[in-house]
Amino acid sequence: MTLTSSEGFVIYRTPYSNKKYYRTGDWKEYSAQSHGFIIQSFDNQKSFILEAPKKELNDKNIIINFPEKKQTNHELSKTAYLEQLNTFIDASQRELTKVISSRIINQSVNQQFDLFQAFEKLASQQTNALVYILNIPNIGMWMGATPETLLKVSPTESYTIALAGSQKSDHISPWGKKEIQEHEYVIEDISQKLMVQQIKHIISDTETIVAGRVAHLKTKINIKTTLTNIKAIADTLHPTSAICGMPQENAYEFIIENEPYDREFYTGYLGELEDHNNAWIFVNLRCMQLFDHVLTLYVGGGITNDSNSEKEWEETQLKSQTLLAVIEKI
Repeated sequence: MTLTSSEGFVIYRTPYSNKKYYRTGDWKEYSAQSHGFIIQSFDNQKSFILEAPKKELNDKNIIINFPEKKQTNHELSKTAYLEQLNTFIDASQRELTKVISSRIINQSVNQQFDLFQAFEKLASQQTNALVYILNIPNIGMWMGATPETLLKVSPTESYTIALAGSQKSDHISPWGKKEIQEHEYVIEDISQKLMVQQIKHIISDTETIVAGRVAHLKTKINIKTTLTNIKAIADTLHPTSAICGMPQENAYEFIIENEPYDREFYTGYLGELEDHNNAWIFVNLRCMQLFDHVLTLYVGGGITNDSNSEKEWEETQLKSQTLLAVIEKI
């Protein structure tokens, strides 16, 4: 099977599963009765769904052609990104409690680079993530491995996840004040949004999880109210403070004004939205947009008044390794 940028498709594998699925067909703008695989942008201006039924992927001879679209956004130098970070840190010491700063990394690859092999390697290494590659004609081709559940709904349980705070996974140290505070902001943000919607929930104990070369603080929040409109709840939760900041409206406006590029689907959400009893939707982290033999990686981190710009730069370097480590081996 050969897939090109003129065709709509998604290939994916959900966490802790050995099965891979695909859907091919036309992506449509989301409507209230839509069901399928959904993707929505950070700014909520783009929301597409592929309604074709999912099929199990058993074919190993998949060829995915690169888009012809050229990358025009230039990545920031370390010096320029440190300046951006200092602007964000200054804001977190004044009008914002927390704000997320991000950047892009452009990685050129040769003509023989195999996109499906990259997907397969990500799927084998990132067992606790949604791993995917998708294409929306005239919009973009994306690939990623995100461990962060925005909303999971099934007949037996429903929950969301607070995931924030980062450190290297090869030698996990006691969590510092900045990371603990950052994580608590996310829990508070999610809990407040659920209470506004009168959704009963129980906050579980916080644990440490590993996603590639990065460890995070994770707290499961179990939902005890029957959900009748999954998309509406996903929109209520999105964007969480983990990918935007607090106060949310102010942090969002600050990001739009101060990041030198459009995040597009980075820090948006995506996943299966099958019916009112079945959905698994993820925050789109650890992802990249695909151009003409250029992979544009998106990485970022939470900025609080305890942040240090040099450490924040190092955190983005660390997070980029989830994808770069795979790219370099293709």
